[in-house]
Amino acid sequence: MKLWVFSCCQEKLSRELINYKLIKLRFKQGINAYRRQKNK
Repeated sequence: MKLWVFSCCQEKLSRELINYKLIKLRFKQGINAYRRQKNK
């Protein structure tokens, strides 16, 4: 029972971590695009 709860929590955490990485990547891309437009 405990193991099942742990695996469920782990799955949720890894999913949120992936979402966080994706958001961070998009944020970085957005900053780069903004800088490029600013330099033009």
